[in-house]
Amino acid sequence: MFDFTQIKTYWSTLQSRLTNPAGSSGIRRFFAWILLGALMVFSIFFVLFLLLLSWLLIPIMLWRGRRAMAQHRAGTSAKPDGTNGHIIEGELITRDTHNSQ
Repeated sequence: MFDFTQIKTYWSTLQSRLTNPAGSSGIRRFFAWILLGALMVFSIFFVLFLLLLSWLLIPIMLWRGRRAMAQHRAGTSAKPDGTNGHIIEGELITRDTHNSQ
């Protein structure tokens, strides 16, 4: 079956390698912390920039939507062909319900 002593030895050696890797000095850990901290600060500023950009763009988009709605209600459109987007093409089929056989 299973040799649990072999599995226990494997996991203990793996744990010792992960907790204290060979050749990791204090200066490497220091630079790793500095790099990760700088990455975190950069990401915070990036998220704040996107938030401010959205706050600036939302009123502009609302204004454009209101202007388009007002033009639509007034019957003027920005389309150059003058159709105002009200063209419906199709075939009219009527049902003769008043004729009785």
